[in-house]
Amino acid sequence: MEKHVYEAIKGSLGKYQSSSMNYIVYEDVAGYEALHLDERLVLLAGQEGGCNKFHWAASEPAELLDAILKTGVKGAVSFVPPGWVAEFQKRGFEVCGKFNDYFHNDIARVPEPAEPAELLGDKDCGEAADVTAACRGQSRKFEGETEEWMRMWISGTEPYAMDIGAKDCAVIIRRVCGKIAGIACVGIYEHASEKGEVLWLREIAVRPEFQHRGIATQLIGQALYYGRERGARRAFLMADEMNDTAIRLYQRAGFECNSDDGQIDMILR
Repeated sequence: MEKHVYEAIKGSLGKYQSSSMNYIVYEDVAGYEALHLDERLVLLAGQEGGCNKFHWAASEPAELLDAILKTGVKGAVSFVPPGWVAEFQKRGFEVCGKFNDYFHNDIARVPEPAEPAELLGDKDCGEAADVTAACRGQSRKFEGETEEWMRMWISGTEPYAMDIGAKDCAVIIRRVCGKIAGIACVGIYEHASEKGEVLWLREIAVRPEFQHRGIATQLIGQALYYGRERGARRAFLMADEMNDTAIRLYQRAGFECNSDDGQIDMILR
């Protein structure tokens, strides 16, 4: 897909009741094909991680489903509105992922951690990527990140971070005997919000052999303090609702679920 087509689609999303494309950037769909583009429906088809996937914008579930089924391609659809789930299920789709937003609404009182955070440098980006690869599949849709992605994140050039104006992007790391055992990626956005800037916490990963040692708790504490020191007043992360262990960890750290802004993904197998 050419970039001018993507930009035209992004500029038209307000015409539709719902869309899967509010949080994507051009790089996410550059290899997609535009199957349907009109006032009633946008439908893009492509592949991610070897899986067929559709991105869309529509006001009626029936029109979207008719267009998808007409392709004869089985694949996944993200950000299905809760009120549309039953209609999707009638047409053969099943829920394959449900993710909720979690917010910590006051990080001003987060205590200073016992140990200062160590930030990832360029030379260790490959090792940090390996940590995420070791955790692949431990939470739905967690596929890990590449060495290139790590470099883009710490340099502030990761496309989505740039799209939302995130600043102070960094990767906090914890070592055990010199080896990177866990990471947490952070950035700060919502710079013009009256509620205050938000620390974005993502890609929290601890190598399986180092899990259940409190490393994730330490990383989250260091991440929250990182945000506090840079003026953030709140913190945000997204969690797989089936990952009970992670959710308990986030709740202990002061995060609360906002299920109104969750994400439901469905698939036709």
